[in-house]
Amino acid sequence: MLTYYKGLAACSKELISGRPNAFVRVLHELLVVTQADSVSFYENFVDADDRLCARNVHLLMNQGIDSPERASAKVWFAYEDLASEWEAALGQGEIVIVDQGCGGEFENEKFKANKTAFSLLVPLFTGNHWHGFIGFEALSPTRSWQPMDIEFLTTAAEMVGGYIEKEFYISALIKSEERYRSIIENIDEGYYEIDLLGVFTFVNRRLCRMTRRTRDRFLGMNFKEVVNPETAKLIKEVAKNVYETGMPSGLNQTRVIRADGSVVVYEHSIALIEDAQGKKKGFRGIVRDATQSLDQEKKRKALEEKYFQVEKLESIATLAGGLAHEFNNLLMGIQGNTSLLLVKYHSHPMISDKIKNIERCIKRGAEVTNKLLGFARSGKYQETELDLNLLLKGVCDLFGRTRKDIRIFQNCNGDVRLVRGDSAQIEHVFLNLLLNSAQAMPGGGEIRIIVENHPVDEAFAFLHDAEPGEYVRITVSDTGTGMDAATRKRVFEPFFTTKERVRGTGLGLASVYGIVKNHSGMITLDSKRGEGTSFKVYLPACVYEQPARSAEEDFSDKQLLTILLVDDEKTVLDINIEILEVLGYRVIAAENSRDAVELFVENLDTVVLVIMDVIMPGRNGFETARLLREIKEDVKILFVSGFPKGHDQFEDVFKANEQFIQKPYTLEELNMVLNRVLENRR
Repeated sequence: MLTYYKGLAACSKELISGRPNAFVRVLHELLVVTQADSVSFYENFVDADDRLCARNVHLLMNQGIDSPERASAKVWFAYEDLASEWEAALGQGEIVIVDQGCGGEFENEKFKANKTAFSLLVPLFTGNHWHGFIGFEALSPTRSWQPMDIEFLTTAAEMVGGYIEKEFYISALIKSEERYRSIIENIDEGYYEIDLLGVFTFVNRRLCRMTRRTRDRFLGMNFKEVVNPETAKLIKEVAKNVYETGMPSGLNQTRVIRADGSVVVYEHSIALIEDAQGKKKGFRGIVRDATQSLDQEKKRKALEEKYFQVEKLESIATLAGGLAHEFNNLLMGIQGNTSLLLVKYHSHPMISDKIKNIERCIKRGAEVTNKLLGFARSGKYQETELDLNLLLKGVCDLFGRTRKDIRIFQNCNGDVRLVRGDSAQIEHVFLNLLLNSAQAMPGGGEIRIIVENHPVDEAFAFLHDAEPGEYVRITVSDTGTGMDAATRKRVFEPFFTTKERVRGTGLGLASVYGIVKNHSGMITLDSKRGEGTSFKVYLPACVYEQPARSAEEDFSDKQLLTILLVDDEKTVLDINIEILEVLGYRVIAAENSRDAVELFVENLDTVVLVIMDVIMPGRNGFETARLLREIKEDVKILFVSGFPKGHDQFEDVFKANEQFIQKPYTLEELNMVLNRVLENRR
């Protein structure tokens, strides 16, 4: 009995020692205590044919046993081939005793034929899993297995099964740890682990490279030694929150001090480390290079700022267009009365000179509204195909005569495509750009102009709210003082100027922006303080022919012609009645759409022309014109507005041959248009 207890103690000591080959030494102890001739450990496995088999893992023999004979013993076997009856018993946890030579229940002739003569088999279980068995051989025919042997071996097998199970989990844990470390060592981000005091216990290779420190240098350092004080305070606050909540948290920007003293910005996330019992052991963190994220954030903010500027300019443009329209209506009233006074007092030089001075003031006011309407993207008055090389040559020649201290270099590419637009407005664009450059070079300098074909892709067009395709790009660069960031942001706003109030209105570059956008183009600005300025104007290349223009002839026989005049502005209506009567027409007038339709029906046979204001309360001019054309399909209509014909409100409404005149207009200008519209009535 004492021998068995000592044997179990020895086995237990070996199994908990953690020494290599502890399992083999336990088998040897079993061999000694049981005085068997040999002991074998067979481990179960499933072969390719899905059969349960056993593989000999260890074989120990007592001294004096014929080793060569045992060396040829079966290395592995399938239970169904050699010992199916053993499989059933061992699988149920029963010890198998083989009564050798006596025809016992478990005696196996097949094993004898294979030189394996087990007399006792003890099953091994890891948890509830049958792992294999330990087989004992007793060659002496007088050897018998006693209850104490069975009890001893059963207890020892339980100890060995627990040991194997523990070793299996330890092995799996080691493999898992190795896989984990391999992943951590090969990720693109820096990784670290610190204890609750903030001391580094592990760092991966990537973090070492990011901070230019060796792993040995890192371990044992406190995290406060590798970040600046502000970041250390922030990490401490975040770690406290992670400790209390158990939830991971991130920091967008942490400033890390490299070994060489340089400071870099990283993104940082922190999580809690807990052991198997849930005890908090420290923190783990991932560190990412924030350079790309910062660049993307800057680009996103720049794009947002760009769209904000566009929306701001669009809002201002809408306001500017509305103000210009109302101002043009006021100018129309002044211009109309002025035209009538000139007719009456044309033979009185002193009076007529004063009236002409008023007209000149009206024209200056109209120029201001035209600039506002240009900024408000309010139309391209007379579209033609333009050769930008020729147009720019004329503008440069005109400008050069006023600033001889500035040298202008024009690079003319002979194969530049034509563009379609209003020549006066396009000239206005480049004259303003030249003036802007000149004002940035009070002591003289150079202006370079390059004209070239330039395709625009979808990304660039999207950024500037335009369509991709073929464009002509005009670059106007100077050697002036340049602009700071604040000026660049506001340079296209109306009434913004860096000049004294007496020198400008602040509408120059704002109207340039509006005119270019109105021509479906784009304009960009590149400027730095002290490095000059470069504007790039993109205008769509022409893809269709210029439509034929009709000739204008003057007809004066109007005495029998009746005109229906429609305008909601009483002052403008009264002035136009007088002007038309002076021109020899019979006039019937209406202040709204309903009255206009009724008068038209009443005078259907005599009305040869309807002069229709476009912007009216209720039913507007377009809707009224549609009703009139339902009554009489071929009625002639001359539309009038303080907005130009190309204004956004008129988009897709005017027909190609629709007649139009913009307020304010003189008596002579109205007469010219009427003669053209009514030429077939002669």
